[in-house]
Amino acid sequence: MIRPCLDSRRSQGAAGARGRAPLIAGLALALASVVAVALGSTEARAQLAPPSPGAEALERRDPKTLSLEGYLRIRGDVFYNLDLDHGPTPSGSTLFPLPAGRPKGQLLESANMRLRLEPAWRVSRSVRVLAQVDVLDNVVLGSTPQGLPRDRWTPMIGATLGQESPESGTNGWQDAVVVRRAWGEVLLPFGVLSVGRQGALVNWGTGFFINAGKDIDADRADAADRILFATSLLDHLLLLAFEWSATGPTSASTWPAEQPFSVERLDDVRTWALGFARYDGDGGLGRRLRAGVWSVNYGVIASYRSQRLDVPLYYAPGGLEAAYGPQSTVRRDQHTVSADLWFRLAHRSFRLELEAAVIWGRIGDASLDPGLSIDQPIQSLQYGGVIQASWALGRSGVSLGIE
Repeated sequence: MIRPCLDSRRSQGAAGARGRAPLIAGLALALASVVAVALGSTEARAQLAPPSPGAEALERRDPKTLSLEGYLRIRGDVFYNLDLDHGPTPSGSTLFPLPAGRPKGQLLESANMRLRLEPAWRVSRSVRVLAQVDVLDNVVLGSTPQGLPRDRWTPMIGATLGQESPESGTNGWQDAVVVRRAWGEVLLPFGVLSVGRQGALVNWGTGFFINAGKDIDADRADAADRILFATSLLDHLLLLAFEWSATGPTSASTWPAEQPFSVERLDDVRTWALGFARYDGDGGLGRRLRAGVWSVNYGVIASYRSQRLDVPLYYAPGGLEAAYGPQSTVRRDQHTVSADLWFRLAHRSFRLELEAAVIWGRIGDASLDPGLSIDQPIQSLQYGGVIQASWALGRSGVSLGIE
């Protein structure tokens, strides 16, 4: 089902948080990155469950079905004085973009779009294949006109005859079609097994630690290559996950073949994760609230990430086309441990939500040059939390909230 949507909301905080940090800060953020565990729920399990007995005859005739969901989002932006009259920083940049042709201007207006497609192929009663594809994702309306780059037919942009399809490196920052996720789910007698490039299946907690990207206004979402097993234990959801966070150089650049492969096991970044939660999905939560029943949800997610060796030149500009050997490696010895705690109490007109996360990490050698070594290990400790509360004022549609 394709559902059109016109939405002009946008988080100013998210729009202003696109700055580039210094090298050490970027290194700390890389160290602190954790697995975005693909959460499941009893509702997700129900989607894979066998159909009702009355539908078995139809199931036997044609068990394979293909469904399509998604949305078309077109939204406008109006920004005014988001740099708070701060002016350029010592480096010459601004806290937020200013009008290019008006030095004293503060008003910015724009519009963008996205077509999201989420096909699901039911191979059998217990197997599904799913994907998420974005078309013209966040493309600014009017930003890829004919004549970008200019040619002899369109020497200036005012002579453009229409829009062209975006192509990364030519007239846009990314291609017109981007495959975000592709994974498979298998319903087992004792749980659900998911394999492939997948994201968080539900909006865990407040979203500051794990982001499923399911909101209509969301711009980013977590995605990772992982194996996930979800099952029910003591009326709770138990999750076990293994993730290929990064594999380093592959054979694609030096050994032309149809099937490339990782050329070194020790430079892989691997993550193991565990989750245990009492979770009401969106549907279950809505039913409980409509019935006037209190909803109490809570959970914990923990992960461990490690990397022994690293090939830092591989992810430098031009690194995909180079060949690497023992002289190209750095003994990274990276270890990261993270944990997230979440609690939610909800009723018809009241919601209280708390979430806290902590990340500890250590890098034995933080050098980005294989010829140099940094003997002093780097350690990082990060923590944070969110508290949200909201009250609905009767049936007026007005609510008060604090965060």
